[in-house]
This record gives sequence, C-alpha cells and structure tokens, in this order.
Amino acid sequence: MKPVTHGKLAALFFQCFILLRSTRIDERIESEMGHSLETLGGPNVRAFLFSEKQSDSLAYTIGFASKGPLICALSRQNASIRLDQLPEDPRYCAKVLSGNSLHKEYSLPSSHGAATSAESIYLASSDMCGASLFSRPQLNCDAVSFEALQLGRALLQDLPPTRAFGVELEMVAKMDARNHGPDMVRLAKTLALDRSKQSLHSELVTPPVTKCFGKKVDPVGLQTCTSHDDCPPNAYCRKAHKTFFTTFPSPYCKHRRKCLPDKSVDGVCPRAMNDWTWTHDPSVKPLTLSRANMDGAAKPEEEIFGVPFELVSPILSGAEGLESMNDVITSLKDMGVQAGPSAGMHVHINVGKPWKGQASPGMGEHLSARQIFNVFAHYARFQLVINEMLQDSRVGNSYSHPLLLSLHSTFDPSVHTIDREAIPLEDFEETRAWPRNMVRRLYANLKNMARKNEERDAQYCTSIMPSEWRNSCQERYPEIRYFQVNLVPLDRFGTIEFRAFPATSDPERSLRWVLFLLRFVDHYKDDARFLDIDSDGLAEMQLESSLEELEQELNTKLDYYRTRPWISGKACEMEGDDDEDNWVWMDMQRERAEAAAVQKDWSNGQNLPRPFDEQLQINETAEDVID
Repeated sequence: MKPVTHGKLAALFFQCFILLRSTRIDERIESEMGHSLETLGGPNVRAFLFSEKQSDSLAYTIGFASKGPLICALSRQNASIRLDQLPEDPRYCAKVLSGNSLHKEYSLPSSHGAATSAESIYLASSDMCGASLFSRPQLNCDAVSFEALQLGRALLQDLPPTRAFGVELEMVAKMDARNHGPDMVRLAKTLALDRSKQSLHSELVTPPVTKCFGKKVDPVGLQTCTSHDDCPPNAYCRKAHKTFFTTFPSPYCKHRRKCLPDKSVDGVCPRAMNDWTWTHDPSVKPLTLSRANMDGAAKPEEEIFGVPFELVSPILSGAEGLESMNDVITSLKDMGVQAGPSAGMHVHINVGKPWKGQASPGMGEHLSARQIFNVFAHYARFQLVINEMLQDSRVGNSYSHPLLLSLHSTFDPSVHTIDREAIPLEDFEETRAWPRNMVRRLYANLKNMARKNEERDAQYCTSIMPSEWRNSCQERYPEIRYFQVNLVPLDRFGTIEFRAFPATSDPERSLRWVLFLLRFVDHYKDDARFLDIDSDGLAEMQLESSLEELEQELNTKLDYYRTRPWISGKACEMEGDDDEDNWVWMDMQRERAEAAAVQKDWSNGQNLPRPFDEQLQINETAEDVID
C-alpha cells in the first residue's frame, strides 16, 4: 500500500457533509475539476478517509488539491478525531465508494508535533461482513457426505514443509427441540432476548451437540473400502482379516480410536476426531437480532440463540493434520453452525522448545531467537495487507490487536455507532496508542535478543516482554496475549499463536489461512533484513507493503485473497440506492468559505480542537534497550 506523498500534513479538524450514491459522479467530478481522477492521484493513491452517517446514508469525501490529492479523515459521532491540512485553495470533489473500495486499508504520511508517524485507515461496512448465519435451519445429525469432504481435501496439494500446528475453532451450534427438548429451547429463546440474564450453562446444552457430531462422523454398520477416503471422517480402512468367529474378506471401515498401524491398509492411522476437545468460551455468543437483520437473515429470530462452543484440536501435522481439520469443519458446517463476529479461529504454529532437545519427527525444526524475531518483524511489515485478508470484525479487534507501528483507525458504521458509543472521545486516542506502544517495545526487545543470536531457553518469553508484563508468560490470560501474533505461549507450549483470523464454517477459507501461515513462517524465519532497522523504518515499510510483494516473496499464488469471496451479501455493502435525485452536490465556494472561517477562528485562538495527549508520544530513544 503506497503512501500518498504530497508534503507535510498537520492535524486539523473540519466538518464535511456529502451524500454519495451513484458512480456517475465520477464524470461530474472530472468535468468540474478539469482533471481525471486517475491523473490527479495515480493508481497508488488510496485515500478517502472522511465518513459521516447521515440518516440512512453514508457520506464519504475525497479532497483534491490542484497538484494532488488532499486526504480527509475519519469523523466519529459528529466530532472529528483529526483531519488533514487544507491547502490554501482547496478544490473539493467526491467519489462514490463502491464495494471494491470498502474492506481495504488506506495510508498517508502525517506528523504529530515533533514525533513523525504515519496513519492508515481501514474502511469497513459492518462487523457482519464475512460472518455467517446458521448453515442449517435445524441441527442435522445425518452422516456427512463423501463429496462434501472432498471439496476441502482437494486443496491439500503442493503443501509447505511439514510443521506441527493446532487450531481453536469458536462457533455457535444450532439448537432445536428434537435434540435439546422443547423446554430448553424455550428457555434459550427467553434468555436470548434479554442479554443481561445469564445464558444457559454449557454442561446442559453441549452434550446433545457433541452426540449429534458423533453421529455425523462415526462409522455405522459394515462398509467396505479401499482407502481411508472411502470411510466416514472418524473411521479408517482396516485390512481384510480373519477372526475366530468370522472372516472379513475385504477391507472395511472401522472406528479410528481402534486403529493400529499394522491393521491399517496403508500402515497409517489417521487422526481420530475423539482427540479434538469440546469446551465452552463465554466470549462467544449467538448473533443479536440487529446483526441477524444486518446480514439479511430470512428468520432473524432463529439466529439469536444456540450453543456457543470452542473445539480445540490435538497436535496436527502435514497432510494428515490438514485433512483432520478439513473434515471437522466440513462436518460442523453440515451439522449446523453459526460463525459470528464474536468468534475467531486461533492457530498455533509450533516453533519448538530447543532446551528440550531434538525436535520430534513431524513437529518442524526448533526456531532460534533470531528466527522468532524475523517472523514477528515480517508479519508486522505485512500487517495492513494481512488485515485485508481477514474481515471487518477482526481489524482492530480488542482480542487480536494488529502489529501496527503508527496511528490507525477503523471506520465501521455499526461499531462506531454502537460498540464504541461508551468510549469518551478523549480516551479514543489512548485506546489506539497502547497496542502500538507495546508492538514497538516488543519489536525492540525481540531485536535485541536476535542480535545476540543465542539459543532460546525456557525463560525466553519472559526476557522479551516489556517490564510490566514480565510475569505474563506464566499467566493464563494476560492482556498482552491479545495481539494477532501472541508470543506468550513460547515457553509453555513452544508455539506462536496467530489470533487474527475470524471464525468461519467454510473449510476452504480456514485451510487456506493455515497453509498461508505455515508458508509464511517457513519462508520468513530466515529473512533477517530487519536486524538493523528500527521501528520507524519498519513503520514506513508497513505502509508500503502490498499483496503483490507478499505473493512474489512467498512464491505462491494468493489470488484467493485478491478476490476475497467471503466479502459478499448485504452486510458487506453500503446502504443507499442509485437515484441521482438523492444527491446533494457540494457547493465548492461555500465549503471554501467555511474552511477559511474555521482556520480564522483557530488563528484567533477560538474553537480550538483538543490537542493530542503528549503522554501518548512514543519515546524511541531507548528502543534497542530491553526495559
């Protein structure tokens, strides 16, 4: 994402209002200004940062100066957070934001007092974009079809080098009277309508779901086979054999928990689904009625209650592990699950415990302190690109802060008018500054350890944490774990946890993400280009990164993240219609007069905006010293 280079910009405040609805406005802009939009900014200009909700419509503004683009900024609840400097003779125009313009990162250079930084903004439509309603109208306990399983298994070609991983799947299962009983369903509906009341205890509602899942994946009766693929997901293909009582002349499907290598047709025992652990996560909740309506649910009242759960995998590895993951998610989707914005999919990638000795087969080589730093630095470098590989609900999510090194905002109408309503405006900048400060400090500490080029020991996690988080590696839920790249499990589990990804019932989407992470770690673990680059240098590279660059360096096609098939439907679109009569065309002279009046007030010391809190400025002078 190339930054806009049009001189030094200062933080000012200004109020803009335009209703935008038709792509025909491009022609009107170009006619009014005498320039084409492309020649004004060029293909690398990605900036239109002002937005305001007007009744049922969304308004966005792009400003263009005579020699280049002027970037307007985000407005929240009728009080601007910041706006970039207006030129002496501003010429305003507006451009419709199509679906192609949403769900992307936009960056520009800026400054705050003496501390130089750069800002990026993610433009969203709704935290329901990319989320999914229940995949079945009723809980379906029938066996999952072979054809459904094969769709995901087809992706398991040209795999990255083997490295162990694990996944945590958060979703909500369908609840119905047939499996849970009518009284339990009535109670669940009552509680769902009053969020202040405690939800049903998971011990009461989870067993019917796990029992239903077992029916879908376990073998039933005698089914012949030639390979494991011919069997249900929790069965293996057992060799033909004789017993004292009977003869089995052909291989047949048998439960995987009874598998022994010498009994398997290929000498391999596939991972049993019984090794996956069902648990409850109180942070995962069914959709609210407003969110169900936002996604265009046919029966929104059926989306607001269900059985939240977390399904934790055993240690997985290679094609067998990926196939187990595919089969579990495919079976869940066929059973009936909901993947809302409160849920995520966390992936642990094994990096080993060097102090324990040689790595076991299939686990992948141990990573050194330098290799851990390399992975962290390159993930931060591509953070804005990776944000576009996710969905609106995960960008800026407080449970998975991005590795951002400069100011960043997310505009999402549903979030800014509901979820963040309780956050006072004066606290908003501080809310964004804390994770940015932590990322810079982590980067400095990781780099310091990488320069020593020593082997990791059992205290490595403790040694890289900022001073106030020294004990976090021994705690279960420390706050510093809530980053897209969580380093807290390094000493305890020997893994890096990647927390960015949303929950999904799409096996292809989840498999592609895990494959991407495995390739990312394998490729960038030995790329040490950041050993002599400070966090300011990394921040600049973060703004300049692109999907094309990532694709080229990984030497793999990332077209899936270019097309982003999950961005579809009502929740991913802007509100409004294409009726040109609804346009309110900006009077350029009036706006210039208002801009001049505002600047005159400020020059006279009147109506000044609140200054940025100087305590939030990051002191980089001691960056390379572990605090």
